[in-house]
Amino acid sequence: MLKEKAQVLKKIMFAAELSATVLAFVLAYYVRQSFADGPLASLLPFSDYQVLLVPLVVIWGLLLHWMDAYRGFRSARTIQVIAPAIKVVAVGTVLLSFSLFLFKFQWISRLVIFLFALFNLVVLCGIRLGVLTFLRRIRRWGYNARHLLVVGTGRRAQEFAEVIQSHPEWGLRVQGYLDRDRSLLGHPLNGHKVIGTLADLPQILDQQVIDEVVFVVPRSWLNDIEPSIRLCEEQGVNARIAADLYNLEVARPLLSELEGIPLLTYSTTPFPEGKLAVKRAFDIIGSIILLLLTAPVWILSGAAIKLTSAGSVLFRQARVGLQGRPFTLLKFRSMVAGAEERLDEVAHLNEMSGPVFKATHDPRVTPVGRLLRKTSLDELPQLINVLRGEMSLVGPRPPLPSEVARYERWQRRRLSVRPGITGLWQVNGRNEVDFDKWMKLDLAYIDNWSLGLDLKILRKTLPAVLLGKGAS
Repeated sequence: MLKEKAQVLKKIMFAAELSATVLAFVLAYYVRQSFADGPLASLLPFSDYQVLLVPLVVIWGLLLHWMDAYRGFRSARTIQVIAPAIKVVAVGTVLLSFSLFLFKFQWISRLVIFLFALFNLVVLCGIRLGVLTFLRRIRRWGYNARHLLVVGTGRRAQEFAEVIQSHPEWGLRVQGYLDRDRSLLGHPLNGHKVIGTLADLPQILDQQVIDEVVFVVPRSWLNDIEPSIRLCEEQGVNARIAADLYNLEVARPLLSELEGIPLLTYSTTPFPEGKLAVKRAFDIIGSIILLLLTAPVWILSGAAIKLTSAGSVLFRQARVGLQGRPFTLLKFRSMVAGAEERLDEVAHLNEMSGPVFKATHDPRVTPVGRLLRKTSLDELPQLINVLRGEMSLVGPRPPLPSEVARYERWQRRRLSVRPGITGLWQVNGRNEVDFDKWMKLDLAYIDNWSLGLDLKILRKTLPAVLLGKGAS
């Protein structure tokens, strides 16, 4: 019954948020139209703007689904509830703006789009905060409560119960503990008692209201609890097993299923599939836009390279990508032809620690190449690598195979995501950052990744490029 109510609530919220999105667009149009008596020109009739409503609903509906926007609110923090709305509005507005640019809808007011994004953000966050406040209040009053039975009496089990007790707004009620040791019966733990052993579970489920049985037990118990889990299955009671079976520092447990086989995955990359899909879509759209905008730069750079030095316009180099996948990185050639074969001649100029070569006054760099490097324009062809799926707009710098061969084991974790054209290293000084800090910045990006962080890095990249900070 509780699951059915939750599904109904999710459907109601989805319909309400899509409806609110449409209303926000209508409101944005008429607010902008009200400015027509002032310095701003009047708009075309709203009937001309209605063409955007269908793609608007489709884009927002898909994003709400991909962002996993309706994951259970019971134990969610406020920021976790409104974060999907913020991301949907941000990514949706970018996609909508790109669509207008691509299909040449020049008559659509950019101010309408801005006002729509603002109103949409307010109403989506308002809906979510309203639902969250309502649910928390009724749960504090004792409604919509779920009764838990905790199996285990160790430190982890007690900490679990303490967390539950400290959040009455979740509507979770611990009914007691079970243990294997009968001598612990009646023993009080954090305001609750040990009410039985594993053997008593059938009687407890028959005599008490138990919605879920949570097994917070040592690994040595895993064989012993199988009959209890089967019992819960027979009686239709949810059974959960605490997944922190190993004391890992970085990897987080994720539950998934493969053809009916449940899998407990310990992942070091906090990238849910839905968000990865949005990141990939953002990479494709962003790289296409940048390729179109920088087309004149490609022509001028190519001509300058060809006219001032012998060799091809593009430089191709073997790099290492996601999980060690090899690929060919593209750049505008900034060195003389055959520069890689002369690396030993300039090895003494290296200014970087670790298995990386960087030299401010590298004699192999051509005058045009030096300008391209200073402005980072030599990186533009990597937009093709992004379109191919070999790179992302934001991520760790793609290393050379020779560099990877000299990595310490902990440094190889930076290969767990697609490499990027820009990242934390680039916006924090590039060559001014030593190798060890560089690796730690990449791992910090992986551990704290979000779409918002990508947008923040992209925003910081432009001034870093214009100022030539850390470039050589």
